[in-house]
Amino acid sequence: MLIVGIVLAALLVTVSSVSAEAEIWTDEDDYPPDSIVKISGSGFKPNTQLVQMDITTPNGAETDVCPGDVRCNGSALPTTDDEGGFLDYEYALNGVEGLYTVTVSDGTGNVTETTFTDLVWYLRVVDPNGGEMVSGTINVRFYVIVGVYLNTGDVQVGYSKNGPGGPWTSIGSVYVDHTGVYTIPWDTTGDDDGTNYHIGITDNEGGVLLNTDISDAAFCVCNGGSSVVLLDDGFDTDNWDDKWEDDGHNWRKSTNIKHSAPNSAKAKCNKEGTFTCDILDADDANVMIVSFWIRKHNTDSNDFTLYYYDDAGNYDPVAELDNLGSDNTWLHYTDFITDSQYFHSNFRIRFDATLDCGENVRVDDVVITKCTGGDPGEIPEFATIALPALSVLGLFLYFNRRKQRKE
Repeated sequence: MLIVGIVLAALLVTVSSVSAEAEIWTDEDDYPPDSIVKISGSGFKPNTQLVQMDITTPNGAETDVCPGDVRCNGSALPTTDDEGGFLDYEYALNGVEGLYTVTVSDGTGNVTETTFTDLVWYLRVVDPNGGEMVSGTINVRFYVIVGVYLNTGDVQVGYSKNGPGGPWTSIGSVYVDHTGVYTIPWDTTGDDDGTNYHIGITDNEGGVLLNTDISDAAFCVCNGGSSVVLLDDGFDTDNWDDKWEDDGHNWRKSTNIKHSAPNSAKAKCNKEGTFTCDILDADDANVMIVSFWIRKHNTDSNDFTLYYYDDAGNYDPVAELDNLGSDNTWLHYTDFITDSQYFHSNFRIRFDATLDCGENVRVDDVVITKCTGGDPGEIPEFATIALPALSVLGLFLYFNRRKQRKE
Protein backbone atom coordinates (compact mmCIF):
# COMPACT_ATOMS: atom_id res chain seq x y z
CA MET A 1 0.00 0.00 0.00
CA LEU A 2 1.53 3.33 -1.06
CA ILE A 3 0.39 5.30 1.97
CA VAL A 4 1.75 2.68 4.37
CA GLY A 5 5.09 2.70 2.57
CA ILE A 6 5.25 6.48 2.97
CA VAL A 7 4.19 6.32 6.59
CA LEU A 8 6.76 3.70 7.59
CA ALA A 9 9.52 5.61 5.86
CA ALA A 10 8.46 8.82 7.57
CA LEU A 11 8.21 7.26 11.00
CA LEU A 12 11.81 6.07 11.22
CA VAL A 13 12.50 8.37 14.17
CA THR A 14 13.84 7.74 17.62
CA VAL A 15 12.20 8.58 20.92
CA SER A 16 14.30 10.93 23.02
CA SER A 17 14.28 11.97 26.66
CA VAL A 18 12.18 8.98 27.60
CA SER A 19 11.57 8.21 31.26
CA ALA A 20 11.78 4.70 32.64
CA GLU A 21 8.01 4.15 32.59
CA ALA A 22 6.18 7.11 31.05
CA GLU A 23 4.46 6.38 27.74
CA ILE A 24 1.94 8.19 25.56
CA TRP A 25 -0.11 7.07 22.58
CA THR A 26 -2.87 8.16 20.23
CA ASP A 27 -6.08 6.32 19.45
CA GLU A 28 -4.97 5.90 15.82
CA ASP A 29 -1.61 5.93 14.04
CA ASP A 30 -2.91 7.76 10.97
CA TYR A 31 -5.91 10.10 10.64
CA PRO A 32 -8.10 11.35 7.80
CA PRO A 33 -8.18 15.11 7.31
CA ASP A 34 -9.78 17.27 10.02
CA SER A 35 -10.06 14.41 12.51
CA ILE A 36 -9.87 14.56 16.30
CA VAL A 37 -6.72 12.99 17.77
CA LYS A 38 -7.13 11.48 21.24
CA ILE A 39 -3.92 11.43 23.32
CA SER A 40 -3.52 9.15 26.35
CA GLY A 41 -0.65 8.22 28.64
CA SER A 42 0.57 6.11 31.54
CA GLY A 43 3.57 5.86 33.85
CA PHE A 44 3.55 9.49 34.99
CA LYS A 45 3.46 10.72 38.59
CA PRO A 46 0.01 9.90 40.05
CA ASN A 47 -2.50 12.68 40.72
CA THR A 48 -0.33 15.26 39.01
CA GLN A 49 -1.34 17.80 36.39
CA LEU A 50 0.80 17.64 33.28
CA VAL A 51 2.97 20.70 32.68
CA GLN A 52 3.70 20.19 28.98
CA MET A 53 1.89 18.89 25.92
CA ASP A 54 3.46 20.17 22.73
CA ILE A 55 2.40 19.03 19.27
CA THR A 56 5.00 19.75 16.58
CA THR A 57 3.42 19.98 13.15
CA PRO A 58 4.94 18.40 9.99
CA ASN A 59 8.45 19.51 9.04
CA GLY A 60 8.71 21.36 12.36
CA ALA A 61 6.74 24.24 10.88
CA GLU A 62 5.26 25.19 14.24
CA THR A 63 4.59 23.82 17.70
CA ASP A 64 1.10 23.96 19.15
CA VAL A 65 1.33 24.32 22.93
CA CYS A 66 -1.64 22.87 24.74
CA PRO A 67 -3.92 23.96 26.27
CA GLY A 68 -3.43 27.43 24.82
CA ASP A 69 -3.69 26.58 21.14
CA VAL A 70 -7.12 26.74 19.56
CA ARG A 71 -6.86 23.11 18.37
CA CYS A 72 -6.38 21.76 21.90
CA ASN A 73 -9.79 20.85 23.26
CA GLY A 74 -9.49 21.74 26.94
CA SER A 75 -8.92 24.71 29.19
CA ALA A 76 -6.28 22.83 31.17
CA LEU A 77 -3.89 19.94 30.69
CA PRO A 78 -5.10 16.65 32.15
CA THR A 79 -4.35 15.47 35.68
CA THR A 80 -3.13 11.90 36.02
CA ASP A 81 -5.17 9.36 37.97
CA ASP A 82 -4.11 7.26 40.96
CA GLU A 83 -2.01 5.07 38.67
CA GLY A 84 -0.32 7.91 36.77
CA GLY A 85 -2.43 7.71 33.62
CA PHE A 86 -4.72 10.00 31.62
CA LEU A 87 -7.10 9.32 28.73
CA ASP A 88 -8.31 10.96 25.54
CA TYR A 89 -7.01 14.52 25.59
CA GLU A 90 -8.25 15.87 22.27
CA TYR A 91 -6.36 17.72 19.54
CA ALA A 92 -8.10 18.82 16.33
CA LEU A 93 -6.32 18.44 12.99
CA ASN A 94 -6.68 21.17 10.39
CA GLY A 95 -5.66 19.48 7.15
CA VAL A 96 -1.87 19.93 7.37
CA GLU A 97 -0.52 16.63 6.06
CA GLY A 98 2.48 14.75 7.39
CA LEU A 99 4.16 13.56 10.59
CA TYR A 100 3.23 15.08 13.96
CA THR A 101 5.24 14.67 17.19
CA VAL A 102 3.63 14.88 20.64
CA THR A 103 5.80 15.66 23.69
CA VAL A 104 4.37 15.31 27.21
CA SER A 105 5.90 16.02 30.65
CA ASP A 106 4.59 15.96 34.22
CA GLY A 107 7.38 18.23 35.48
CA THR A 108 9.08 15.53 37.56
CA GLY A 109 11.46 14.18 34.92
CA ASN A 110 8.87 12.05 33.13
CA VAL A 111 9.11 13.25 29.52
CA THR A 112 8.16 11.16 26.52
CA GLU A 113 7.12 11.43 22.88
CA THR A 114 4.98 9.71 20.28
CA THR A 115 4.11 10.35 16.65
CA PHE A 116 1.08 10.16 14.37
CA THR A 117 0.34 11.12 10.81
CA ASP A 118 -2.33 13.09 9.00
CA LEU A 119 -2.17 11.78 5.45
CA VAL A 120 -4.90 12.53 2.97
CA TRP A 121 -6.30 9.19 1.82
CA TYR A 122 -9.70 8.52 0.31
CA LEU A 123 -9.57 4.82 -0.56
CA ARG A 124 -8.27 1.98 1.58
CA VAL A 125 -8.37 -1.78 1.23
CA VAL A 126 -9.91 -3.31 4.37
CA ASP A 127 -9.64 -7.02 3.58
CA PRO A 128 -8.07 -9.12 2.40
CA ASN A 129 -5.24 -6.76 3.31
CA GLY A 130 -2.38 -9.20 3.89
CA GLY A 131 -1.82 -12.42 5.81
CA GLU A 132 -5.22 -14.01 5.15
CA MET A 133 -5.92 -17.40 3.60
CA VAL A 134 -9.09 -17.35 1.49
CA SER A 135 -11.09 -19.78 -0.65
CA GLY A 136 -14.39 -19.91 -2.48
CA THR A 137 -16.35 -16.70 -2.88
CA ILE A 138 -15.32 -13.93 -0.51
CA ASN A 139 -16.34 -10.33 0.04
CA VAL A 140 -13.61 -7.82 -0.75
CA ARG A 141 -14.09 -4.79 1.51
CA PHE A 142 -12.72 -1.28 1.12
CA TYR A 143 -13.24 2.06 2.87
CA VAL A 144 -14.11 5.27 1.04
CA ILE A 145 -14.11 8.89 2.15
CA VAL A 146 -16.32 10.87 -0.22
CA GLY A 147 -15.27 14.51 -0.33
CA VAL A 148 -13.27 17.09 -2.21
CA TYR A 149 -10.85 14.67 -3.87
CA LEU A 150 -13.13 11.70 -4.37
CA ASN A 151 -16.60 12.29 -5.72
CA THR A 152 -19.48 9.89 -6.05
CA GLY A 153 -18.94 7.39 -8.83
CA ASP A 154 -17.40 4.01 -9.64
CA VAL A 155 -14.48 2.49 -7.73
CA GLN A 156 -12.65 -0.19 -9.71
CA VAL A 157 -11.56 -3.33 -7.81
CA GLY A 158 -9.07 -5.91 -9.05
CA TYR A 159 -6.46 -8.43 -7.95
CA SER A 160 -2.95 -9.55 -8.78
CA LYS A 161 -1.79 -13.13 -8.18
CA ASN A 162 1.90 -12.27 -8.73
CA GLY A 163 2.54 -9.56 -6.17
CA PRO A 164 1.85 -5.83 -5.97
CA GLY A 165 3.46 -5.21 -9.36
CA GLY A 166 0.68 -7.04 -11.23
CA PRO A 167 -0.49 -7.92 -13.81
CA TRP A 168 -3.99 -7.02 -12.61
CA THR A 169 -7.32 -8.74 -13.23
CA SER A 170 -10.61 -6.89 -12.74
CA ILE A 171 -13.14 -8.08 -10.16
CA GLY A 172 -15.63 -5.33 -11.00
CA SER A 173 -16.71 -1.86 -9.99
CA VAL A 174 -18.76 -0.47 -7.10
CA TYR A 175 -20.72 2.77 -7.17
CA VAL A 176 -19.91 4.87 -4.08
CA ASP A 177 -22.07 7.74 -2.89
CA HIS A 178 -21.22 8.14 0.80
CA THR A 179 -18.33 7.70 3.23
CA GLY A 180 -18.15 4.15 4.58
CA VAL A 181 -17.22 0.52 3.93
CA TYR A 182 -18.20 -1.10 0.62
CA THR A 183 -18.04 -4.74 -0.48
CA ILE A 184 -17.81 -6.62 -3.75
CA PRO A 185 -17.95 -10.44 -4.12
CA TRP A 186 -14.99 -12.24 -5.66
CA ASP A 187 -15.19 -15.89 -6.73
CA THR A 188 -11.65 -17.21 -6.25
CA THR A 189 -12.41 -20.76 -7.43
CA GLY A 190 -11.37 -19.98 -10.99
CA ASP A 191 -7.93 -18.77 -9.93
CA ASP A 192 -4.78 -20.72 -9.18
CA ASP A 193 -3.75 -21.36 -5.61
CA GLY A 194 -1.01 -18.99 -4.57
CA THR A 195 0.53 -17.00 -1.77
CA ASN A 196 1.26 -13.67 -3.46
CA TYR A 197 -2.21 -12.24 -4.09
CA HIS A 198 -3.02 -8.54 -3.60
CA ILE A 199 -6.21 -6.49 -3.94
CA GLY A 200 -6.08 -3.15 -5.76
CA ILE A 201 -8.67 -0.36 -5.87
CA THR A 202 -8.83 3.00 -7.64
CA ASP A 203 -11.45 5.63 -8.38
CA ASN A 204 -9.52 6.54 -11.55
CA GLU A 205 -11.01 10.02 -11.78
CA GLY A 206 -9.12 13.09 -12.90
CA GLY A 207 -5.69 11.45 -12.82
CA VAL A 208 -5.43 11.69 -9.02
CA LEU A 209 -2.94 8.98 -8.09
CA LEU A 210 -3.66 9.33 -4.33
CA ASN A 211 -7.06 7.73 -4.90
CA THR A 212 -5.52 4.29 -5.33
CA ASP A 213 -4.67 1.61 -2.78
CA ILE A 214 -3.28 -1.93 -2.69
CA SER A 215 -3.25 -4.56 0.07
CA ASP A 216 -0.55 -3.95 2.67
CA ALA A 217 0.95 -7.42 2.13
CA ALA A 218 0.31 -10.66 0.28
CA PHE A 219 -2.50 -13.08 1.09
CA CYS A 220 -3.10 -16.70 0.05
CA VAL A 221 -5.77 -18.32 -2.13
CA CYS A 222 -6.25 -21.99 -1.22
CA ASN A 223 -8.91 -23.83 -3.24
CA GLY A 224 -6.99 -26.96 -4.26
CA GLY A 225 -6.89 -28.18 -0.67
CA SER A 226 -8.39 -26.94 2.55
CA SER A 227 -7.42 -24.12 4.89
CA VAL A 228 -7.45 -24.51 8.67
CA VAL A 229 -6.97 -21.74 11.22
CA LEU A 230 -4.54 -23.09 13.81
CA LEU A 231 -4.47 -20.00 16.04
CA ASP A 232 -6.58 -16.84 16.09
CA ASP A 233 -5.94 -14.82 19.22
CA GLY A 234 -6.56 -11.18 20.03
CA PHE A 235 -6.13 -11.78 23.79
CA ASP A 236 -9.74 -10.76 24.20
CA THR A 237 -11.02 -13.17 26.88
CA ASP A 238 -10.83 -12.97 30.66
CA ASN A 239 -8.25 -15.75 30.51
CA TRP A 240 -6.30 -13.68 28.01
CA ASP A 241 -3.25 -15.97 27.71
CA ASP A 242 -5.03 -19.33 27.63
CA LYS A 243 -3.48 -20.18 24.23
CA TRP A 244 0.07 -19.43 25.32
CA GLU A 245 2.75 -21.32 27.24
CA ASP A 246 1.09 -23.70 29.65
CA ASP A 247 4.21 -23.77 31.84
CA GLY A 248 4.10 -20.04 32.53
CA HIS A 249 5.52 -16.74 31.31
CA ASN A 250 6.17 -13.21 32.59
CA TRP A 251 4.25 -11.21 29.98
CA ARG A 252 1.25 -9.12 31.01
CA LYS A 253 -2.13 -8.11 29.59
CA SER A 254 -2.27 -4.55 28.24
CA THR A 255 -5.66 -2.85 28.17
CA ASN A 256 -4.61 0.70 27.31
CA ILE A 257 -2.77 0.09 24.01
CA LYS A 258 -4.07 -2.60 21.68
CA HIS A 259 -4.40 -3.15 17.95
CA SER A 260 -7.99 -4.31 18.40
CA ALA A 261 -10.16 -4.23 21.51
CA PRO A 262 -9.92 -5.06 24.29
CA ASN A 263 -6.35 -6.27 25.02
CA SER A 264 -2.87 -6.96 23.75
CA ALA A 265 0.04 -8.94 25.24
CA LYS A 266 2.85 -6.79 26.68
CA ALA A 267 6.44 -7.31 27.83
CA LYS A 268 8.45 -4.67 29.67
CA CYS A 269 11.38 -4.36 32.06
CA ASN A 270 11.26 -7.23 34.60
CA LYS A 271 8.12 -8.59 32.91
CA GLU A 272 9.72 -10.06 29.82
CA GLY A 273 11.26 -13.27 28.47
CA THR A 274 9.64 -15.86 26.22
CA PHE A 275 5.99 -16.00 25.20
CA THR A 276 5.24 -19.25 23.38
CA CYS A 277 1.95 -20.39 21.86
CA ASP A 278 0.45 -23.78 22.68
CA ILE A 279 1.11 -26.75 20.38
CA LEU A 280 -0.32 -26.41 16.85
CA ASP A 281 -0.89 -29.36 14.51
CA ALA A 282 0.75 -28.41 11.20
CA ASP A 283 1.50 -32.00 10.21
CA ASP A 284 -0.28 -32.04 6.82
CA ALA A 285 0.41 -28.47 5.71
CA ASN A 286 2.04 -27.49 2.46
CA VAL A 287 2.04 -23.79 3.31
CA MET A 288 1.34 -21.80 6.48
CA ILE A 289 0.72 -18.11 7.03
CA VAL A 290 1.89 -16.44 10.25
CA SER A 291 0.35 -13.01 10.76
CA PHE A 292 0.39 -10.67 13.76
CA TRP A 293 0.74 -7.04 14.81
CA ILE A 294 3.44 -5.62 17.06
CA ARG A 295 4.10 -2.27 18.70
CA LYS A 296 7.45 -1.42 20.28
CA HIS A 297 8.81 1.40 22.38
CA ASN A 298 12.49 2.40 22.54
CA THR A 299 13.78 -1.11 21.72
CA ASP A 300 17.13 -2.06 20.17
CA SER A 301 17.84 -4.35 17.23
CA ASN A 302 18.24 -7.61 19.21
CA ASP A 303 15.63 -7.00 21.92
CA PHE A 304 12.63 -8.69 20.30
CA THR A 305 12.98 -11.96 18.39
CA LEU A 306 10.53 -14.34 16.70
CA TYR A 307 11.21 -18.11 16.70
CA TYR A 308 9.62 -21.13 15.00
CA TYR A 309 9.76 -24.63 16.50
CA ASP A 310 11.13 -27.18 14.01
CA ASP A 311 10.68 -30.95 13.75
CA ALA A 312 14.09 -31.58 15.38
CA GLY A 313 13.00 -29.91 18.62
CA ASN A 314 14.77 -26.58 18.10
CA TYR A 315 13.47 -23.03 18.32
CA ASP A 316 14.89 -21.34 15.21
CA PRO A 317 15.23 -17.53 15.14
CA VAL A 318 13.43 -16.23 12.04
CA ALA A 319 13.05 -12.46 12.55
CA GLU A 320 14.34 -9.58 14.64
CA LEU A 321 11.08 -7.70 15.09
CA ASP A 322 12.70 -4.40 16.05
CA ASN A 323 13.71 -4.16 12.39
CA LEU A 324 10.10 -4.29 11.19
CA GLY A 325 9.59 -0.52 11.46
CA SER A 326 9.45 2.49 13.72
CA ASP A 327 8.48 2.83 17.38
CA ASN A 328 5.08 3.71 18.79
CA THR A 329 3.00 2.53 15.86
CA TRP A 330 1.36 -0.82 15.06
CA LEU A 331 3.37 -2.85 12.54
CA HIS A 332 2.06 -5.86 10.60
CA TYR A 333 4.21 -8.99 10.27
CA THR A 334 3.26 -11.60 7.67
CA ASP A 335 5.25 -14.72 6.77
CA PHE A 336 4.54 -17.59 4.36
CA ILE A 337 6.14 -20.85 5.52
CA THR A 338 6.93 -23.56 2.97
CA ASP A 339 9.88 -25.14 4.78
CA SER A 340 8.77 -28.69 5.60
CA GLN A 341 10.71 -28.81 8.88
CA TYR A 342 7.87 -26.75 10.37
CA PHE A 343 5.08 -28.99 9.05
CA HIS A 344 4.75 -31.23 12.10
CA SER A 345 2.25 -31.88 14.85
CA ASN A 346 4.08 -29.86 17.55
CA PHE A 347 4.63 -26.56 15.75
CA ARG A 348 4.84 -23.39 17.86
CA ILE A 349 5.89 -19.79 17.54
CA ARG A 350 7.76 -17.95 20.27
CA PHE A 351 8.35 -14.29 21.03
CA ASP A 352 11.43 -13.50 23.13
CA ALA A 353 11.79 -10.01 24.60
CA THR A 354 14.94 -8.90 26.46
CA LEU A 355 14.24 -5.36 27.62
CA ASP A 356 15.80 -2.60 29.67
CA CYS A 357 13.69 -0.26 31.75
CA GLY A 358 12.06 2.27 29.48
CA GLU A 359 11.51 -0.34 26.76
CA ASN A 360 8.37 -2.35 26.04
CA VAL A 361 6.75 -4.42 23.28
CA ARG A 362 3.20 -5.49 22.52
CA VAL A 363 1.72 -8.25 20.37
CA ASP A 364 -1.87 -8.50 19.13
CA ASP A 365 -4.14 -10.27 16.65
CA VAL A 366 -2.01 -13.37 16.07
CA VAL A 367 -3.38 -15.59 13.27
CA ILE A 368 -1.71 -18.78 12.02
CA THR A 369 -3.35 -20.66 9.13
CA LYS A 370 -2.33 -23.76 7.21
CA CYS A 371 -3.30 -24.92 3.73
CA THR A 372 -3.29 -28.63 2.95
CA GLY A 373 -3.12 -29.90 -0.61
CA GLY A 374 -3.03 -27.81 -3.74
CA ASP A 375 -0.08 -25.88 -5.11
CA PRO A 376 1.18 -23.00 -2.97
CA GLY A 377 2.45 -21.21 -6.07
CA GLU A 378 4.99 -18.38 -5.94
CA ILE A 379 6.12 -17.46 -2.44
CA PRO A 380 6.82 -13.79 -1.66
CA GLU A 381 10.55 -13.17 -1.27
CA PHE A 382 10.18 -11.21 1.96
CA ALA A 383 8.03 -11.78 5.01
CA THR A 384 6.42 -8.35 4.89
CA ILE A 385 6.40 -6.46 1.60
CA ALA A 386 6.48 -2.67 1.35
CA LEU A 387 4.55 -1.54 -1.70
CA PRO A 388 6.65 0.18 -4.39
CA ALA A 389 5.21 3.32 -5.92
CA LEU A 390 5.49 1.73 -9.38
CA SER A 391 3.07 -1.00 -8.28
CA VAL A 392 0.39 1.60 -7.62
CA LEU A 393 1.17 3.29 -10.92
CA GLY A 394 0.81 -0.03 -12.74
CA LEU A 395 -2.58 -0.63 -11.15
CA PHE A 396 -3.69 2.91 -12.00
CA LEU A 397 -2.65 2.60 -15.64
CA TYR A 398 -4.33 -0.81 -15.96
CA PHE A 399 -7.69 0.47 -14.79
CA ASN A 400 -7.28 3.64 -16.83
CA ARG A 401 -6.79 1.59 -20.02
CA ARG A 402 -9.76 -0.59 -19.07
CA LYS A 403 -11.97 2.46 -18.56
CA GLN A 404 -10.93 3.96 -21.91
CA ARG A 405 -11.80 0.70 -23.69
CA LYS A 406 -15.28 0.76 -22.07
CA GLU A 407 -15.83 4.35 -23.20
